[in-house]
Formats: sequence, structure tokens, C-alpha cells
Amino acid sequence: MHDELISIRDLRVSFVSDAGVARVLDGVDLAMRTGEIRGLVGESGCGKTTLARAILGILPRDAARIESGTIHFQGADLLHLPEDRLAGEVRGRKIAYIPQDPSTAFNPVFTIGTQILDLLRFKSPLLEQKELGTRARRQRDLARVQEYLRLVQLPNPETVLEKYPHEVSGGQRQRLMIAMALLTEPRLVIADEPTTALDVTVQAQILKLLKELARDQGVAVLFTTHDLGAAYEICDRITVMYAGQEVEEAPVGAFFERPSHPYTRKLLDSLPSSAAAIRGIAGEIPRLIDPPPGCRFHPRCERASDACRSVRPAPSLVEPDHVVRCHHPLHETETVA
Repeated sequence: MHDELISIRDLRVSFVSDAGVARVLDGVDLAMRTGEIRGLVGESGCGKTTLARAILGILPRDAARIESGTIHFQGADLLHLPEDRLAGEVRGRKIAYIPQDPSTAFNPVFTIGTQILDLLRFKSPLLEQKELGTRARRQRDLARVQEYLRLVQLPNPETVLEKYPHEVSGGQRQRLMIAMALLTEPRLVIADEPTTALDVTVQAQILKLLKELARDQGVAVLFTTHDLGAAYEICDRITVMYAGQEVEEAPVGAFFERPSHPYTRKLLDSLPSSAAAIRGIAGEIPRLIDPPPGCRFHPRCERASDACRSVRPAPSLVEPDHVVRCHHPLHETETVA
């Protein structure tokens, strides 16, 4: 459980557009351990999806530019791995992806079974490529698919595989996506807001399922979400991002009970509560084409000083395993070496 699985250091990603160069990720650091469920939270446009796509190596080639940084996964730097190795050995095998909207992930003109079996033809962790197209291979693949559909609590998997995507519910489609992600026995699953399109009851079932599968199979999960309630239910640790910078990282209990960054505090204050009125965050998210220097949150922070306006804070410890980037945190800190 304590082995470091992925380590991201000083990752900087820019997007080129007619309006200029947007600095979408600005020196992001993040590390995860085997079996850990990490929440990645923040407002829209903070860089959560860009970070996930950078890990997978699927940033748009015509617009995205990786300025600096490393992404080490099981000892290999993914940013310098040849595309054929990244596609053949990592993407879809060791690192799997669960999209936000399962309704767009399936081809509507093919049955669910055809599409899942096509995935397993080329990404199976168990069978040799020389067996492609053989009857024995197909039977083994079919049995494996049915096993995983039962694992994600889909009844009558034989019937489900014969259906077209529009013939199953949104919750069932999301369970299918989870099963497809786990079929290849990945070490890391990136779940990009997988419960956004689901009703509350189904959302709770999906969160419980993800947590159980991570625990039982030792799979690490990077869970990007706007929903702090969902993050509380499923995550071991939470990383907060703001305008392309990570600003705080903490175990889930410390995050909700003792937030240290002013932005984190304001995020939590904006949650609906019967005890107080909902409070928004004053000001606007900065334009990433011309972001403010130093801490990007300083234009919206009443604690900002000259240092905040000129120098990005270094990571500091407010308590063991709780890191914040802030010149004026809500708790006493010590500098991280």
C-alpha cells in the first residue's frame, strides 16, 4: 500500500490558440501510492482533465505543448516513452480511463459485447497475441468479460452483452465503463468525474463500487470531481487545484476538518449547509493566457501580501502528511525539504 506508483514533478503544459498561449498547468506536483484513491478537486478550468490527459499521453498534438516536468510511472518517464510503447504497454493496460459521460463512450451501431470483446482482443493481460481470432481465445475472453460484469454488479451479463448501448441505463453504462477499465488489470484508473451524469442513488452505488474494487484489487484511482461530497465518500487523500496550480494536499479527514489554504476554506464554505447560507467565492478565475504572477489565487484572497503577488509559495507542512502552498496559511507550517 505504501509503494509509490506514479510521481509527477514540475509539470507545465501550455495550449496555443489565436488569443495567445494559455499556461494550463503551472509546475504541478503530485504523487500516488499503490491502492490509493486520490481526489483531484477544484473549479472548472483548474486543469484537472488536462492533468489526466497528460498522464495518458492524449493531449491534442496541434495545440498542447509540454514545457517541462516528468511523469514517472512504475519507473518509466511517460513523457519520453515512445508512442508505440505508450499505446501498447501503458495506455489502456497499466493505466485505464473512465470518462465523464458513458453515453458518448460507446459506438451506437455495435452491441456492447462486440465493443468490449474488441477491447480485450488487443489489451488482454492474460493471452498471447498469436491467439488472436481463435475460437478458444474468444471463449476465454467472453468468460472473462462476464466475470467482470458480475463484479460490477450487472445481472444477467449474457443478456447485457447482446444489447446496444441505448438499451441500458446511464448507471449500467457507467458500470460497463468501470468493468472495461478493470478488464486489463491496470495499476492506475483515472476516473474523470464518472458520476456527474448520474442521479444521486446511482451515484452512491458507483462510488461504493469504485471504493470496494480499489480495496479488493489494489488498484490506485485518480478521481477528478467537482463534488466535494463524492470526494469525502471515496477518497483517501485530496489534492486541490486552482488555475493550473496545486495548492493543498491532505488526508481526507484533515482536508475537511482543518483546511489550510484560503481557497480550500472558501471551497468548503460554498457547500450547501442547513447551518449557514451558501457563500460564493468573490472575484473571477484568472485568464490562463495572462495569469497573475505568484500565487494565482491572490487576486481573490483577503490574506494576500506582496509576496503572494510576486512569488509562488513553496510547499510547506502544516501537519504530518498535510502539504499547502501558501505564504499565509490558516495553520502554522514548516518548509518541505
